[in-house]
Amino acid sequence: MTRLLLDTPVTSELRRARQSGADPAFMAWAERADLAKAFVSVVTVHEMERGVLLTERKDPARGAVYRAWLEDLLEAFEGRVLSLTPAAAKVAAAFHVPDPAPLADSLIAGTAKDAGLAVATRNVSDFARFGVPLVNPWAPDQP
Repeated sequence: MTRLLLDTPVTSELRRARQSGADPAFMAWAERADLAKAFVSVVTVHEMERGVLLTERKDPARGAVYRAWLEDLLEAFEGRVLSLTPAAAKVAAAFHVPDPAPLADSLIAGTAKDAGLAVATRNVSDFARFGVPLVNPWAPDQP
């Protein structure tokens, strides 16, 4: 089984899955994938925290729901949140030459490459340029 680093859209869809609102292809993939051995990046934690803070500011009730979900997610991934290492930062920096790349995506891809992981993402076109293995949980033919 492929070892995975989950991109932010995957973690968001996992939240929807708890409410029976997830995409059916995604749900089929999630049942096959060994998510208990998957990882998330500190970059994904940053993106999720930013989203929760913005939601709390606009809609405190909904923000409280998202906050509880994020805390549950972080607890579930305890010991499987990957920090940005100097080696991963160097890999990510190289993704910007000769053409600049989105910072968050390059840091996630650099972390995945350094750790020998595939990136699970809906945004395969955004990550294709990095040359890391990709899994699209929304595509029906994904392992």
